[in-house]
Amino acid sequence: MILDVGCGVHPQGHVNVDLYFNEPSPDLKDRDVLLTKNIPNPVKATVYMLPFQEKVFTKVYSRALIEHLHFPRMAIEEMLRVANHEV
Repeated sequence: MILDVGCGVHPQGHVNVDLYFNEPSPDLKDRDVLLTKNIPNPVKATVYMLPFQEKVFTKVYSRALIEHLHFPRMAIEEMLRVANHEV
């Protein structure tokens, strides 16, 4: 099962996480209203505290997110926590 973190309007996962589901935001305009219409299994969450148990996803995917974060290392550690991998 694939998790897409910060999926935006182009989800790639079986479960898709973003901060902005159905919340009005002046800088995102209509994006928030459209998100849940075409996104399978949307989950509103922050990348710093993903609401999943450890090692539940075979792949954790994220595109165009890390460069916007204040704490990228924390985000990567959290994504690794939920990924079923061996380091």
